[in-house]
Amino acid sequence: MKRINRYYDAAKAHHTPEGFRNLEPSRRQEGDLQRWQDERKRQGLPRPPQQGYAQFTERWWQPADLSGSDDCVWWLGHASMLLRLSGRYILIDPVLSERASPLSFYGPKRRTPPPLTGGATAGGGCGADLP
Repeated sequence: MKRINRYYDAAKAHHTPEGFRNLEPSRRQEGDLQRWQDERKRQGLPRPPQQGYAQFTERWWQPADLSGSDDCVWWLGHASMLLRLSGRYILIDPVLSERASPLSFYGPKRRTPPPLTGGATAGGGCGADLP
């Protein structure tokens, strides 16, 4: 079954019957990602905090404060967000485990504690058990 672009408009150059396309030529070239990663590695990036993660955590880390009842958005780190809308909680892209991976033994290890624990939203109607 072929998908049809319901927004297709032949008068618009970036529209096609199958979807959309970029009109500007791509400046990306084969191998750009690998070159970028190699360059970052040569430069020792990303660099850890100068005083270490323990000092960084002590100075900057704070738990998510879920008090109050107003609509609110909390950034939980990386792409994780928690929204409170009309008294309901919505957890977006949760990465609250020790590793950013579907496997508990493999993947980048967390350097700072999560700002939210598994039971933090249990009474708030989150609808999910957090790790």
